[in-house]
Amino acid sequence: LAGGADTIRQALERGLARAARIFTLPIRIGAGIRLFEEAQPCRDRWTLESVRALACGTTEASYRIGG
Repeated sequence: LAGGADTIRQALERGLARAARIFTLPIRIGAGIRLFEEAQPCRDRWTLESVRALACGTTEASYRIGG
């Protein structure tokens, strides 16, 4: 599944994702749509599996999602 924060948030809320790779790009601080809301309950079911820093400054974080 690829898409913006709204598309991904809807899939997470419906339990349709088992893994996630989130790329953080150093473009602008404080801009964009939040993927996680402050009280979103799904965050406690995520397990960080790996983090990779790319030469361009982008960070890739891979998570397993589930109980």
